[in-house]
Amino acid sequence: MAECGAKKKSEESCGAPAMKGQRRCARHGGKSPQAQRAATARLAEQDAKATMEKAVTTLGLPVDIDPAKTLLDEISRTRGARLWLRDKVREIQPDELV
Repeated sequence: MAECGAKKKSEESCGAPAMKGQRRCARHGGKSPQAQRAATARLAEQDAKATMEKAVTTLGLPVDIDPAKTLLDEISRTRGARLWLRDKVREIQPDELV
């Protein structure tokens, strides 16, 4: 569990455990409404990321991928499929289109 990030007057760390999903303990603002909302959002994001990583790993895909390269790869695959379909359509004889 993470430690509270607040500093005492002596400049040493608070040392108390931070509240779940938070960066501060209850004494240093962890119970405030805005901190509670931020913690809820942070925990939801962590859960979503863990679920995504589990799904990607289950499918055997890399977890840390470059979005730009992935998008270009997908565009390339789609172009190849489009060209293949175009050739298949050109092979159809006019009398087969009834």
